[in-house]
Parts: sequence; C-alpha cells; structure tokens
Amino acid sequence: YKGTRPYIIINIWAPEEIRRQRMLERGDTLEAAQERIEYDKLAFANLEADVRIDNSGNMQECIEEFLKYVTLI
Repeated sequence: YKGTRPYIIINIWAPEEIRRQRMLERGDTLEAAQERIEYDKLAFANLEADVRIDNSGNMQECIEEFLKYVTLI
C-alpha cells in the first residue's frame, strides 16, 4: 500500500472445527476441507493483524464488529 489513508489489518477468525463443518455443510468433500485448512495454516502462520474478529458464532455479530473498525478509517 502506497497511499496516505490510514489502514488496519483485520483477521476474521474461526476455530478449525467450525471452519471444517462450514465447508462440509456447503458441499465440500472432507478431503478438500482438510486441504484448505492445511493451506490456511501455512498461508496465515505469520499474519500480524491489528484486530482479530471471532467468526465462530453469529454472522450478524461478526459483521457488526467488522463495521466498527471499517468506519474508523
């Protein structure tokens, strides 16, 4: 980013088991879900976020929490 506007990095997070269950519910195979989980472990291993939002429960609460930070910028 080379702009002058402030920014924050937001990590929207859910536990592995919840992520796996969501993938299976939307039709992914168990193998595909596990591959994605393993990929994400590597891809986000060194993520340094300003904010971490828990997305393990109610989606509306997650969105409201996200919007609190977006409106600050």
